[in-house]
Amino acid sequence: MVKLDSLLKITFFIVIVSVVTSCVPRKQITYFLAEDTTHLPISKPYEPIIQASDRVRILVNGVDKEASNFFSFSQNDNSSNTPGYLVNAEGLIDIPLIGSIHIAGLTTTQAKDTLKGLLEKYINRPTVIVTLLTFKITMLGQVASPGIYTSDHERLTIIEAIAMAGDLKIDGKRTNIMVIREKGNGKEYGFVNLSSRSIITSPYYNLHANDIIYVEPTLRSRLTALQPYYAVAGMIVGILTLTLLIANYNK
Repeated sequence: MVKLDSLLKITFFIVIVSVVTSCVPRKQITYFLAEDTTHLPISKPYEPIIQASDRVRILVNGVDKEASNFFSFSQNDNSSNTPGYLVNAEGLIDIPLIGSIHIAGLTTTQAKDTLKGLLEKYINRPTVIVTLLTFKITMLGQVASPGIYTSDHERLTIIEAIAMAGDLKIDGKRTNIMVIREKGNGKEYGFVNLSSRSIITSPYYNLHANDIIYVEPTLRSRLTALQPYYAVAGMIVGILTLTLLIANYNK
C-alpha cells in the first residue's frame, strides 16, 4: 500500500510543477536584452527577385503623359481583376509595341533598367518604377495571429512581420525562431534570437519573399499543456492522502 509520506512527496512535486509552469522568467519574454552592440552594422537590405507567377506593377512617367500612360502596366492582365501584371510560367511579360520581355530572375531595379532602355525608343527621358506586388511571408507557431501576410513595400524585417502577426505569445520561444527560405530548388533553414540586439546583423533580419517564420513553444508551454492532468493527479493523490489519514486516525 502506498505510504502517506510518498503521497505527500507526490503532492509536493505536483504543486512545484504547477508553480513553475505558471511563472515566466523575464529573460524569456524580453526583446533586445542589453549587451555590447555598439555600432553594429545592420544586415544588408534585401532586394526582391522577380519569379514566374509573380505580379508586378510597372509605372512609366515621361514628358509625353499620354505615351507614358500607354506603357504603364499596373492593371494589364486581362485574365484577372487582380491589380498588377502577371509574369507567365516562362518568366515573360508582354509589352505593347515592344513584345515579350523576360524579367524572371531580375531584381526590381534590374527590371526597371531593362524596361527603361527599351522604352527610350518611344518616350523621351522615361522614368520607370517596377514594384513587386506578391511579397508575402507566412507566420506559424506561437504568434497571436498565424497566417500569410503581404507587404506593400517589398522589404520587411522579421520584427515588422512579428508585429503584423500581433506579436509573439508569451509562450513563444524568442531565442530560436526558425526562418525557412527558398534557395535555388531547395530550402534553407536559419535561426534568429530576438533576445539579442545583434539580431540586426543576421542575414534573416531582412526577410525574403515567401519566407516562412516558425515560433516554437517554450518548455513551459509544453508543461502547461499538461496542467489538466496535474489537476486530476492532484485530486487522486488528495483523495488517497485523506483516506490514509482517516485510516491512520482510526487505528
